[in-house]
Amino acid sequence: MATILIKPVSTTTRGKNAAELTGIEASGSVTIAGAVTSGGGAINVEWDVDGNCINHHDRFNLDTDADSTASSARR
Repeated sequence: MATILIKPVSTTTRGKNAAELTGIEASGSVTIAGAVTSGGGAINVEWDVDGNCINHHDRFNLDTDADSTASSARR
């Protein structure tokens, strides 16, 4: 799986966890790679292009209404 690294983008999840987007995986369907900080530390996560968590609980879905996500997307 080829991952294109990007400048890390900090945001939050629907479950109010800190998230950091770190790459785009472009093999097959496009996914966003990153990590969510939870009580147990950082957890590697993948999201689809709509911010839905693919490989973990839906509380790790990106909060696309959060100010940090919206301002990052405008940059």
